[in-house]
Amino acid sequence: MTNKILQAYSSIINIGTQNCNSSFDKKRIRIVNSFLLVTSLVIFLFGILNAILKFPLLILIDYLTVILIASSFIFNYYKKWNISKFIILYLLAAYLIIFPLFFGDIGTEYYNFVILIIGFYVIDKKINLVLLTVYITILFGLSKYLIQTINYPDKYKILETVHYYPCVAITIISIALAISMFKFDTENFQKELGFKITELEQQNKFNKSLLKELNHRVKNNLQLISGLFTLQSYQSKNPKVSDALNDARKRIDTITILYQHLYRDNNSLKPDLKNYLKDLIKYIGQSFKIENKLNLNIDDRPMDLTVENIVHIGLIINELLTNTIKHNASKNNKLTHININARQLIKGISIEVSDDGVGFPKNAQKSTTNSFGMELVADITRKYNGTVKIENINGANVQVTLTDF
Repeated sequence: MTNKILQAYSSIINIGTQNCNSSFDKKRIRIVNSFLLVTSLVIFLFGILNAILKFPLLILIDYLTVILIASSFIFNYYKKWNISKFIILYLLAAYLIIFPLFFGDIGTEYYNFVILIIGFYVIDKKINLVLLTVYITILFGLSKYLIQTINYPDKYKILETVHYYPCVAITIISIALAISMFKFDTENFQKELGFKITELEQQNKFNKSLLKELNHRVKNNLQLISGLFTLQSYQSKNPKVSDALNDARKRIDTITILYQHLYRDNNSLKPDLKNYLKDLIKYIGQSFKIENKLNLNIDDRPMDLTVENIVHIGLIINELLTNTIKHNASKNNKLTHININARQLIKGISIEVSDDGVGFPKNAQKSTTNSFGMELVADITRKYNGTVKIENINGANVQVTLTDF
């Protein structure tokens, strides 16, 4: 018998929680259902008492209240929690006005405080809590005003004796139970939150370790491919093939440097563009033995870029620098400096490479795009809806603007 009662109780307070994903929301629904169940039982008992005292109108109002509460269970079952909250917090509170309006000071106005406490538990927005507090205060004041101003029939005076103190006692007990329940629920929620934080920290630590290992493996594989290109270029007897293989190796190394940077700094989600470009410029300078002629200027402001974004920026700078160095070498011109500027725009980023060399011929825009390297730059630029601007300003100047990040 006891087990059946407990099962029935468990079924009632879990109405509406079956398809609720949030454990916190489930607890709130259980609290509301518990309040509805206890309120129904209290009203049912008062209905029996009113039957004994022979007040049929009061009995009818009591059982209409039970029907109102039962409707909240139904709305909970169909996941209409907002309607259920409205019935409990606003409609039921207003419905309680009926008792002081017709039957005198029987203590039902104090139930408003229990409703207010329930409201503080189930309402999220502060403004709604303020409105509910004002609403309940007005209803309570109105109830007291009605009690003081209405002359009730003598036959209802017995209700003031029989109902008043039980209603006050039930209100006090309900408030004490609600506060205890909320405190217990808050402590449990804090414990669960602590466990989840610990679990997330462990998961985050594992993910970082996994990403670091992934970056390390990618770096090693890219270095292996780069080494194969190097060996193949040494074995090739065709200078053009050898140059093409070396260019391809440099593009691979451009990506390798990023993953080496990610692995070294253990920052797999937010790569640092400035540190990466420093490593890249140093590598290119050492490759062509002009390290002291390269000047990098980049914004100190942090840029929110993905790994893919930074790879594309690195490829663009590699191609522009390689073309500049090779073009001036073919003209037997010795560069004294090459400036690389990267700055953040309101929307996107601007990359500029300029030198003090011989500059581009008049048909530079057409001739340079025929090379694979500049075609790669053009493809990347199109991907970000950007532009490429080539001009001669005391040497060659190429400015690439990428907008869609």
